[in-house]
Amino acid sequence: MSCELWEAKLADFATERLDAEIAYEVRRHLEACASCRAFLDGVERLYALDTALPSSPGPRAARLELATRRPFPRRAAAWAVGLAAAAVLVFFAERRGSGADTDVPTAKLLETTTPALLPAFAAIRVDLPDLPHAPPGRGWLASREEAQRLADYSGKPLLAQYVIDVCPRCVWVNERLDREDTLALLEEFVCVRVTMRLEEPQAIEGVEPPFGFKASFPAMFVDAGGCRTDPVWAIADWTEIEGVLADYASLCDDALRADRAPLEGALFERTLAEMSSIPELVAAGRYGPALDVLARTKALGETYRTRFVPEAERMYGELSAALAIRIDALSSLAVVRPERAAVLARELAPDFAGTPFEARLAALTRSR
Repeated sequence: MSCELWEAKLADFATERLDAEIAYEVRRHLEACASCRAFLDGVERLYALDTALPSSPGPRAARLELATRRPFPRRAAAWAVGLAAAAVLVFFAERRGSGADTDVPTAKLLETTTPALLPAFAAIRVDLPDLPHAPPGRGWLASREEAQRLADYSGKPLLAQYVIDVCPRCVWVNERLDREDTLALLEEFVCVRVTMRLEEPQAIEGVEPPFGFKASFPAMFVDAGGCRTDPVWAIADWTEIEGVLADYASLCDDALRADRAPLEGALFERTLAEMSSIPELVAAGRYGPALDVLARTKALGETYRTRFVPEAERMYGELSAALAIRIDALSSLAVVRPERAAVLARELAPDFAGTPFEARLAALTRSR
C-alpha cells in the first residue's frame, strides 16, 4: 500500500476512530515509515491547535480528514504543519479583534501577530549591504574602506597611495598628484590616500616595505577587479609618477575594459539611490516595486562590472522566498478556512501587485 493510502487513514488514527485491527496495521507501518511518522506529527499538531478554534465550521474529525488529503505527495508533513500554523494565525488574529468572531485583521496586523509562531507572516526584511555613501568623484578619498566599496560597486580600479605624514618626498608627490591636470589622468580610478604616522609603523595589507620604513614611501598600487599590482615604492620624481600611472592605466584596460564597463555617472547615482530604497519599499509592503528595482539592477550585469549585481540577485532571492512562504501559508489556510483565506488574500493584494505571485493571490481571493 502506498504512503498516500496510509495517510488517508491518519485522521481516524489520530482521533482513535479506527478499529483495533486497522489501527494495529497503521502502527506497524508507522514503525517502518519515517515519512508517514512525520506526516502524522503534523496532523497531531493540527489536532492540538484546533482546540483554539471554537468558531471553525464543521466537526473536528472532518477537518482532520481534510488535512490528510495530500496535494503534494512528497511534502505531506510540511503541508500539514503549515496548515496548523495557518490555523494558529486565525486564532491569534481573532483574539486581537474586538469580538469573538471579528473580521480577519489587516496585513499590517498580521505582520506583528506572534512572529515566533508564524514566521510566514512575520515582517519581511531584506538585508541591505554596506553601500557607498556617494558616487565616485575626482580627487583622493581618505577612507580605505569607503574607497574599496566605491571600487567594488562602480567597477573602477582602486588606486591606493600610502604616505607618511612627515615624509618630504611624500609631500612633494602629493602636491603633483593633487594638481588638476593629474587628477584628470586619474578619473578612471577610485583614488585613496592613506596617511600613516611615523611613530606607528605598519605594513600595507601584509606587504612589508623593502627599505627602512621612512625611506620606502610614498608607495602606490592598483587593485583592478581582483588583479592587484605589487606596490611601487619610494616614488621620487614626476617622470616616475607618469610611468606608474601609464602602467596602471594599461593594466586596468586589460583587466576591466575587455570584460565589462565600469558603472559611472547618472546610472551609478540612480542605482545607488534605488538600491538604498529597498528596505523602505519592503517595510511599506511595496513588494512589486522592490522586485522591479532588483530586477533592473540584476540586468546591469550584462553590460557593467559592479557589485550591485550579485547583491541584487541575493536580495531578489530572499524577498521572493519570503513572499512564496506567505502565499503557501495562505494556500494551506484556504484548505480548511477558505472564506477567511479569501479575506486575507484581499487584504494582501495591494502588497503583491506587480509581483510574480499576484496571480496566485488573486486565485485565493476567490476561495470559497
